[in-house]
Amino acid sequence: MLTTDLAETIVQETMTRLRRNINMMDENGYIIASGDSTRLGELHEGAREAIRTGRPLIIDRENEAKWKGSVSGINVPVMFRGDVVGVIGITGDPAEVVEFGEIVKMTTELMLQQSFMISQGEWQQRTKEMIMEELLKAQPDFTKVDDRLHLLQLTLQPPFEALVLQTETRSFFDNRRLLRLIEDSLGEKVLMSVGSYERIFILLTGLTESQAEHTRGMLQQTLAHSGFNVRIGYTSAAPTRIDIPAAFSEAGLALLFGDKKSPLVSYQGLEPQAIVHLSDDDHKRRFAARILSGVSEQLVGTLQVFFDSGLNIQSAAQALYIHRNTLIYRLKRIRELTGCDPQLFQDAAALQMAVWIVAQGHGSKPHRGRQQ
Repeated sequence: MLTTDLAETIVQETMTRLRRNINMMDENGYIIASGDSTRLGELHEGAREAIRTGRPLIIDRENEAKWKGSVSGINVPVMFRGDVVGVIGITGDPAEVVEFGEIVKMTTELMLQQSFMISQGEWQQRTKEMIMEELLKAQPDFTKVDDRLHLLQLTLQPPFEALVLQTETRSFFDNRRLLRLIEDSLGEKVLMSVGSYERIFILLTGLTESQAEHTRGMLQQTLAHSGFNVRIGYTSAAPTRIDIPAAFSEAGLALLFGDKKSPLVSYQGLEPQAIVHLSDDDHKRRFAARILSGVSEQLVGTLQVFFDSGLNIQSAAQALYIHRNTLIYRLKRIRELTGCDPQLFQDAAALQMAVWIVAQGHGSKPHRGRQQ
């Protein structure tokens, strides 16, 4: 627990305040940090005695020779969780330094406790990240997951809610503040991992559908009020642990294809587009080329607006700022070029998939000519 680095920090901090030489000895009485670097590694018999008795040892001119490697001053045992883990020695006239013994001991023990809590927090966070890294794999090793959960004394209770946060935060310090804010909002037992492309993966467990909805909204509002511009992608709850990787994939796809202005984006309703995205690239290219061959960029844009308008000619014409008859002509032209009627469900489905493929960058871009 008492590392050399920590001992050096304690010595420097204490010397700055007391303006006296300070020695820090380990649990065996060896000097591991000192204002006098020539004494490093020496055995301090006075410290060893303080460790044995568990009480402060005052060394003066009369008994100095009794304790090998010791000089006048006071040596105070440092306790951590009921055990002596080292000794801190203050060099000087005992009459002058003895009054500092108790406060130096208290300060040192507080620094030890703080260091322990920081290291524990870092260890716990890293263990959580390792669990999440495993769960994000296509085929997680649940033996590893269970072993790490056991170390944290955590259990995963279904159903599982996968959230993917997209943030514009790039600063290290802002990112740390964001992670702390998420943990404060969701609780210490939440599993969280930072991915690439400014994404944060969060796993919530054991929530009902209404609880999950409330939690998503609360988290988004909390982060927004704290100045963080985030989008949260989510999907339906995963009923078993095996479904967790797919749930995270779907939440990520929600961010990819969902409304870029919406802070909360559901995968539901985006599945057809996502499934097209997940299809084999070569098949997508061939399909889009076959369907949209000869169709201009203008007509492709017209198609998408028509589909977004629910195949309603009047609504689509208004959205395009064109006359109704102009839209009807364009739809007729599309039918002539592709052999697919945009007003028939089956043909519209094929055309929509082809348009999505082009939008995703997998098909040949339409030419820019006007085909009114």
